[in-house]
Amino acid sequence: MTQLAVSPTSVPHYTFTKGILRYKHKLVVGNNMTLRKKLIQSFHNSELGGHSGERATYQRLKLLFYRPGMKQQTIDFIKECPVCQLNKPEHCKYPGLLQPLPVPDFA
Repeated sequence: MTQLAVSPTSVPHYTFTKGILRYKHKLVVGNNMTLRKKLIQSFHNSELGGHSGERATYQRLKLLFYRPGMKQQTIDFIKECPVCQLNKPEHCKYPGLLQPLPVPDFA
């Protein structure tokens, strides 16, 4: 941030104006874990989000915010979401019809 305060073009893709750090016009989220979790929670649990999956939540987050590792933290948060774990669909193939077993010859 000090490099950007001295020379606005010193670090490519980053801008620092009015005390806000941006990367490619997205807000940069710092190391505050509470803020990170609240952002993911608000985008995931909101009426607009409706406990959407990993991909949809991450896509909405990355439109506005930038942080290295945001995708993995979003995935981890949703894997721990109790509502999503109770209501997630099964993605396994339908077992199909049963096949009879051969009758053994004992005589």
